Amino acid sequence: MSCARWRPRPVQLLALGGCIALGFALVDGNWWGDQASDEPPRKAEAAAEATIAAALPASQAPAAATQPAPAASVAPASRAAPPAPAQAAAEAHAAFEQALSYIDCAERAADAASGPAALSEAYALDPSGRLAQAEFAAARRLGERCRAVGPNELRSAQEMLQSAAQRGDTDARSYLLARRAQAWMRHLADPSGTPAVDEAEAASVRAGLEALALAGHRSSMEQLAQMLEANAPAQADPTQAAAWRVVAHLADSGWPGDAQVLGMMPGIVDVPDGEPAQAVLRASAALHARCCGTAN
Repeated sequence: MSCARWRPRPVQLLALGGCIALGFALVDGNWWGDQASDEPPRKAEAAAEATIAAALPASQAPAAATQPAPAASVAPASRAAPPAPAQAAAEAHAAFEQALSYIDCAERAADAASGPAALSEAYALDPSGRLAQAEFAAARRLGERCRAVGPNELRSAQEMLQSAAQRGDTDARSYLLARRAQAWMRHLADPSGTPAVDEAEAASVRAGLEALALAGHRSSMEQLAQMLEANAPAQADPTQAAAWRVVAHLADSGWPGDAQVLGMMPGIVDVPDGEPAQAVLRASAALHARCCGTAN
């Protein structure tokens, strides 16, 4: 039966529905299979877009639809790194040297006040005048170096010394300990005319000097020997004092041997021969092994 010549009968109505469905299918292409055939066109469309993007310059290529990258966390500004140990040690020692230069200027300025008397003493010691000329030249150089040193610099010298010692400079630590030791020894020599220094202070100074001496610090060895030679029952130790003087003489070298040390000892310390000298030798060998090397 042709769709164009239909008659309004029930059976023909069914045929009409089929013709309408067929027409939609012909117009739409594949009306029954739209859902099944939708994926392939999408893939083809994506491939075409990729081809076009590759052919365009980078500035004209369409941007890819991507998720925004998470914001990078910005690290807080780090604090300046502390100076390296070698740099810190050099800075501490420079502060110590600067403080000493201030103190030296103050002491020499005080000596310069008695200029004529000092020159007279130099001429008395050396009638040729060479010593006086050298003293005058030294005073002139000091004047040039100390011209910029005033009261503020002199007041800051003590703070600089303390700061250098706190930062571990061994020369500054030894210098401050030596000043305390000298104050104690002045009090021993003149108890009524100097500030009192108790035994606890002396013991503290001795312990500090011993620690530096055992670490190989030569000036501390010499200062410790002076303390041990002092006329103070709680601190006096003549054998240890002589031993430290021998060790200070050999601090930068190895132990040369007992016989050689005994031979050079009279030029270093005044120790009687026999057992006293042997006791100093044994103490020197033990201390040298602890601070500066090993005894052969």
